[in-house]
Parts: sequence; structure tokens; C-alpha cells
Amino acid sequence: MASIELSTFDEGQKRFADLLALINSLGHHVHPSSVLAGMRESVDAAMAAYSTQRVSPDLNVHRVMHDFLNAKYLTDIFLGEQAGPLRDQVNERLEYLTCGDPRLLQQAERSRERNLLVEVIVAATCRRFCTDVRFEEPDVTACFRGRRWGVACKNPSGKPTTTMKLIKEGVRQVRNSDVDVGLVLLHSSHVLRRRGVWMASSSSDSMEYRSFRTAEAAAFDFDHDARLSFEPIGEEIRSGLQRKCFVPTTKVRCALFLAMGPTIVSNRYATIGACVHAPFHRDMSMGLFVKQFNRHFQRYGQQPRSG
Repeated sequence: MASIELSTFDEGQKRFADLLALINSLGHHVHPSSVLAGMRESVDAAMAAYSTQRVSPDLNVHRVMHDFLNAKYLTDIFLGEQAGPLRDQVNERLEYLTCGDPRLLQQAERSRERNLLVEVIVAATCRRFCTDVRFEEPDVTACFRGRRWGVACKNPSGKPTTTMKLIKEGVRQVRNSDVDVGLVLLHSSHVLRRRGVWMASSSSDSMEYRSFRTAEAAAFDFDHDARLSFEPIGEEIRSGLQRKCFVPTTKVRCALFLAMGPTIVSNRYATIGACVHAPFHRDMSMGLFVKQFNRHFQRYGQQPRSG
């Protein structure tokens, strides 16, 4: 299970302002009607509610917290790469934050811009335990323990048959690329059956919000929910293997699903994702690369479990 450590709202507001300033410095315009501009309004609203301890009846708390956590995640990823070797390539993709819906922790329409942002997450994660990370075919490559790994990144719609087609496409990408071994990674925030930021006051069991300072979680098992959501896709993979219509080579080890969605789990941490491992061969255990990817999936997080 991956978690993100919540900064104070004033720190979150300042760092998000730093990200917007970086975007502007690179010549990219944040349109007032864009999703990113709306996220800025939510971050400001979260800060105002936190500092005054007053929540306006008109404030959509769930939307504000969704946007705040999405802003926090994007800020950590992009600002965290400014001192690293991927800075120039990552900054080239900052433009895509201003297009479409960059909120990677929740459902949105599939788009090229969104796919490229997912590649940034994958590259930033790999950089924490690999060397020579690059944005190249199949989508992201990296050296790990003397072997060149390739990751084909996909953003499926959620339907098992469509997802299966994307997995096949990813397998072809890895097979045809100049890597030793690889996997297909599917960013699958929209697949989760439950979505939302659940908050309860510390003095009541009711699902109502009283204060940002005393917000606590109404618990549900995010990891278990992710597994349930991916069961139909897993069945489709197994069915394809049995029908011999999906026969990946040993060069392509598995599919790795990133289930992401913001959920407050305490007043300090927010669950942002779970990794679900789907090997293509029954006797293929989770390899060290996948274990390390799980471990570093979120740098502030705890280690996700394999499925």
C-alpha cells in the first residue's frame, strides 16, 4: 500500500505555487478555465479553511481535498526531479499539466497528455533504484542489476477486453524494443469501484466534516478494493492464455496495475495507490525489479503488497 505524507496546507500551497511558477517560467500558460487553475483554487480554499478553522456551507470538501491531494502528488513528482538527470525531459512534459485533466489520482478521459504524465511517474519511480533511466521505447527504460528493463505504459478504459488489447500492444512494444526484459504497466485509477475522500470528525462516527485539523479516515481497505476491481481483467488474461490467443514471451514478465485514488487515512497520511502484480506465467514470482518498483512507487509511502 502506498501512502503520501501530508504536508501542512500552507506548505502545500507554497509548493504548488512553486510548481505553477516553474510552468510559467518555461513559457507555458495556465488558462483560467483549465483543470490546473481549478486545482489552484481548491488548494487556496483548503488553506483558507485550515487557517480559519471554518468551512463554508458552499464548499465542496471532497472536491477540494481531491484537488489538494492531486496537486500535492504532482508537485512532489515534478519538483522532486528538478535536481535529477531527468529534469530537462520531465520539464518538457510540464506543458501537459496545462492540457486536459492532469489529476492522476482520479478518473479522467484517456488522452495522450495523461499517458505522458504516467510515464513521468514511472521514470521518477525507476530513478530511485535504477541507473540510466530514459524516455524511450517501449516507453521508459532503465538499467537494473546489469539488465536493461523496459516498461510499456498504458492507460486503459477499464473494460477487460479493451485492457487485454492494450496489454497485448504493450507486450509487442517490449518485445520489439532494445531491452533485455520488461513489463506492461497499466495506470488504472478509473478501475477502482470506490472513489472519494472520506472524512469524519474526531468526535463523531458520522460521515461529516468538521475541521481540516481534526479530519480522520472512515476506513476501507483500498488494497482489497483494488484487487477486487482487477479480478475481471485477471480472468481475461488467464482465459487468453488458455485459448493460446495471448502467449507473451519470457522477455515480458508481467502486467503491473497502478490503482491510484486519494483517500484520507489519518490526519497525516493519505492513501494514494496500490500495486497489483499479474504474472503472465503461473510459476513466475514477482521479480526483484517489480518488488523495488513497488517499494519506491511513492517516495513518502509504505511498501505495496503483491497480488
